[in-house]
Amino acid sequence: MNTLRTKSPKKANLMISCLRLIFRGLISTIAGLSVAAGATTWDEPWHREVVGLSNTLGLYKIDSIKDGQVTITLQKHVVGSVTPRKIEIKEFHLHRITSGSTDHFEFFVRPGMSAYLFLRQSKKGNWQFATPSAGMDPIEADGKVQATYRHSMHKALVSADIYEMTQICIFEATHGRECAGQPVRDYVKQVLANPVSSPSETSTPDEMNQFFRQHAALETAAAAKLSVDSRHIDRFLSATASHVQMSALAYVAYAGPGDRMTAVAEFVCGSKGHPMTLSMGLVILRRENARNQVDRLKACRSTISDAGTYMGRIMDPRIGTDFPSNPRQGLDALLNDWDKPQVR
Repeated sequence: MNTLRTKSPKKANLMISCLRLIFRGLISTIAGLSVAAGATTWDEPWHREVVGLSNTLGLYKIDSIKDGQVTITLQKHVVGSVTPRKIEIKEFHLHRITSGSTDHFEFFVRPGMSAYLFLRQSKKGNWQFATPSAGMDPIEADGKVQATYRHSMHKALVSADIYEMTQICIFEATHGRECAGQPVRDYVKQVLANPVSSPSETSTPDEMNQFFRQHAALETAAAAKLSVDSRHIDRFLSATASHVQMSALAYVAYAGPGDRMTAVAEFVCGSKGHPMTLSMGLVILRRENARNQVDRLKACRSTISDAGTYMGRIMDPRIGTDFPSNPRQGLDALLNDWDKPQVR
């Protein structure tokens, strides 16, 4: 991971590869932590759910991990409730197991590292993680944060000041309060006015950094319903890179003008979407229970892509995340579920 800070041409290529892999979620190691074969797998929650159910965000030092218990020390309170300085955590509140057992997993943090943590306090007063991997954003040696804005398998490297500014905004929005800070609005406006930066084999370090900043801006604007010029959203939605499209579609779904779910369904049934983005659109339609889009979706069943999509590699324990294996399969599953009588 030290190659992320290099500038030489040879090492810059390594940097681009590492950044691309981090964001795609194909790395199943976080700062040297490996995931063993046969480990427990789970359905990893999306970031907005993790933040919305958390009570606090802070920067913590990971002191120790032993027998399923993590001991942490508060270094900086960021937003929400103020926790005690020392906390011992051994519980989860969103750990939906898909295979294996609850006592056979590894945490995605390790002793000695510092990480931003979203924590929830139970009714009994115990502090909890969402899962062994969700709501955990470690800090690199150079101060950059392995930040989550959509899903923990889609990491982006951003500076600590950008991380705190945007995550505070998302926290306030998901807790029913207005994200009123002008700096975050200025950041979103400035970053999204720049040319679209998409990750590729030929991306420069500056282009990758811009890509991460734009990802943070789009996902924050979507979560907090911040105003963005529709012409900018159209540019990002027309990009060829799936992760760029996915963030733009999130904005359309949660902050865009007009009938948002109709706009999402029209994109899903259109011809310009990357298969990953189409699958993400189906996840959004299911999440929002947009049953009024059934006829539109049925009409495009024969033309929608059947190209494979993925959230991560097979060895990653988060592989249990509920995500279509391809858009057509996702559409068929959605329509089949919506054909069933609703449980009231």
